[in-house]
Parts: sequence; C-alpha cells; structure tokens
Amino acid sequence: MQDGVSVFLYRLQYEPTAWNRAVRPGESGHRIAITAYYAVHAWSEVAIRQHQLLGLAAEVLARTPVLNAEFLNDHGPARDVFASGEVVTLVPDTPSTAEGPSVAGAQGPSAPALLFAARGLVFGAF
Repeated sequence: MQDGVSVFLYRLQYEPTAWNRAVRPGESGHRIAITAYYAVHAWSEVAIRQHQLLGLAAEVLARTPVLNAEFLNDHGPARDVFASGEVVTLVPDTPSTAEGPSVAGAQGPSAPALLFAARGLVFGAF
C-alpha cells in the first residue's frame, strides 16, 4: 500500500441567506448557494506518516483559504462555471455528534481526518 490522501464529500447544505441570489446577465430563474463539507483522510501503513500527510494537507488549506474563479475554472470540468469575482472559501469544520461516526467511517474508525467546508458554491439558473 502506498501513502496517500483521499478527499470525501460527506454533506451538502443549502445556504438560506443566499437562497435566491441574483442570476448572471443573460440568465433567467434563480441561483442557489450551498456549502460542501469534506473530509481529508490520510492513509499509510505507518501511523506517524498518516499524521504527517494530514499536517501537509492542513498547511495547503491554510495557505489557500480562498479559491478564485480563475483557479476554479482552470482546474474544473468546464471553463465557465464560476464568473469573474466569484470565490469559494475554505474553512475548518467540526462534524456534529451525529455526523462524526459517518465521517470517520469513510476510511475506518482509526483513520485520522481533516475536515473543512467549501462556502460560496453557487448553482443556477433554475
């Protein structure tokens, strides 16, 4: 087994404060905003290596807490998903008591995880 890191989406949540965002010019309908919650799991046969990998992941997330439209469009499936000026903000997260077991269960109960939320994801027009 090689060392590695996996990113799992474990929850999506509507953002009611941004529920009916204005549509872009040329669009009709409504746009909705969500927050996506992710768990980063490190895996290795050596426990200390798992912790080191999570530390590296935490450093990367701390250095890039805001992802701008240019970055997101360059690294995504389409070039026009995010409009100029739109950003996604990455923030640390802690799961609720009810979610804890399901988040940990993605890689097993002993796998360390780093949790974060991606805020500012907007979908539309509907």
